[in-house]
Amino acid sequence: MSQHTTIDDGDLLREFFRTRDERPLRTLMDRHLPLVYSVALRVSGSPELAAEAAQDVFLELIRTPAVMKKEVALLAWLHRGARHRAIDMIRSEIARKRRERSAMADASHDSEALSGEALAMLDEVIEGLPARDRQLVLARYFAGHSLASIGLTAGLSEDAVRMRLARALEKMRAAFGARGIAASAAMLASSLPLQAVTSVPPMLSSGIRATVTAAASTASSASFFSYFTAMNSTQKVLAAVILLLAAGAAGKAYFQSTTPSALPSAPPASSAATHHPGNTSVTTPISMAFATDEAARIDRVLQWLKDTSPEGQNETMRQRAMVSQLGLGAVRLLLSDPALIKDIQGPERDDGFPNPVYPRRDALGSFLWEQFGKLSPQEALDRLATIGAQPEASFEHTGSALIGVAKADPALALHFLGDLPERVTESSIIYSLESLMPSLVKYSKQETFRAILSMPELSQREAYLAYVGALPQGTDWPTEIDQLKSGLPGFEEGASGSLAGRWACSDPDAAFGWLAAASKDSSFGYLDAIRCWMWREPSQAIKWLGSWNPDGLDRDRLFANVLVYGGAGDIRMVDGLLELISAPDARTAAAQQTMKNMGDGMETEELRHLQNSPLLSVEAKRSIEETILANQNSGLRE
Repeated sequence: MSQHTTIDDGDLLREFFRTRDERPLRTLMDRHLPLVYSVALRVSGSPELAAEAAQDVFLELIRTPAVMKKEVALLAWLHRGARHRAIDMIRSEIARKRRERSAMADASHDSEALSGEALAMLDEVIEGLPARDRQLVLARYFAGHSLASIGLTAGLSEDAVRMRLARALEKMRAAFGARGIAASAAMLASSLPLQAVTSVPPMLSSGIRATVTAAASTASSASFFSYFTAMNSTQKVLAAVILLLAAGAAGKAYFQSTTPSALPSAPPASSAATHHPGNTSVTTPISMAFATDEAARIDRVLQWLKDTSPEGQNETMRQRAMVSQLGLGAVRLLLSDPALIKDIQGPERDDGFPNPVYPRRDALGSFLWEQFGKLSPQEALDRLATIGAQPEASFEHTGSALIGVAKADPALALHFLGDLPERVTESSIIYSLESLMPSLVKYSKQETFRAILSMPELSQREAYLAYVGALPQGTDWPTEIDQLKSGLPGFEEGASGSLAGRWACSDPDAAFGWLAAASKDSSFGYLDAIRCWMWREPSQAIKWLGSWNPDGLDRDRLFANVLVYGGAGDIRMVDGLLELISAPDARTAAAQQTMKNMGDGMETEELRHLQNSPLLSVEAKRSIEETILANQNSGLRE
């Protein structure tokens, strides 16, 4: 029997803090980890989040110098800590998912191909760029070099290369606009890799190479032009016939290769992914510019699905762009083998969480099901029902399919939502609601609200918040509030902040006045309202909030909480929020708490932007730097 078995919690804590011996700490964790994990699991509904919350609670315990005197006090402290940490993590997770969905929605909106008119002027626009910008654009989007390799050549960091590329794309957008062509910077970034370079048909390429090689070897001291000019008429005709025959044969072969008469069921052996431990790349690289026909697009998606290497920068945008070009037959083929998009987990990482063997499958599976729903709505829902009827199967792609269905047939999507199959779990649709609602609300606000009324409680709550976010700018907000009170009276308190945030876009005085009167916990409602408003109109929100004085509330604490719970993840909000927090100590505390709550989920660019603020103390910047280094080390371990 362990020597610690009969020692109470208080003595174990004192022994740990006195000696820093791990044994009493292990005993405490053996006793109370099930309790902490169970509380976090009930609150979060996610084993992964519960495990992370439990870990954080015990880490916080060993950082706390005060020693608990009684066992009851420790149990209460652990229970409260587990619940609060799980709630914080749910909010952070929802905020992260919303940022991802927003990025994907933006990518979907901006991933359209450049028009023929734009392509005709593309090279003229590039030629008009300054030399440095032109070289960056050609290296990144034409030659396919990584940001790291470009930075190494140019003597720049990856972040510097990314910023200069963004400015170069903005110049290109302006140049296209001056020519009467609309093309956003995001559209250019996603379209150039697909359209900037066209593959040379193999036989034509061989003919060109043979001719040039022959010219180089024959005319050692004269140019090829001089060599060709010196040919007699018979030689010139013979050379022209050779080139025409080569081009003709190549054209025939190329035409046959691009005719999708028979789609491959698997990628060619030369391009199939094979896992070799230690390899950084496991597929034969194929430029997206070469994916000019359906068969090549299928082959490219298959390679992605079988690729075990880490995902590259902006790869998800390229995947969505590729899948959006697939036809119905291709989507059916790629979804015909469920094992092909199954998310297989590999060995646990150093932090205790699993990692996917095929890191691209989660996103690609969602994109494929969304495309299926868009191209054949009823067929996609029927296929989901067939899969869901199988033992141990789930409707994990229901949300993605519904997004596509809603774009093509919103009435069908509403009917499905209003009568969800019994086996559809709430988690299978909850993270898709925000992307789903705009299509449904545009079709019919009334029918969408009626469908929400019949949904399960958790999905119903998130669906209503997504519904509020999708309402148009000119909405009659008092009428919407009356509808909420009569249809979902229990949700008024939780939804008041989101309603006020949307209302504030048109009338902040009325919105915040209503919120002050309607919300029992006004601080929580204000937090949601400010975050919702700033996400849409950061400059207008910050200007109005600068002179806003809420009764009975600590402004610094309120704005710090907005920063902590998601505000730091949006660069547009950071500077204004820091300015709104007047006390330097409050800014420092907010930055440090942000690192604890969501620092490991933020991009390096976001962290650097926060770190470079002149309003933060050296202590706060040190905390951010530690997070950046930890994220980089974690990436190396993975």
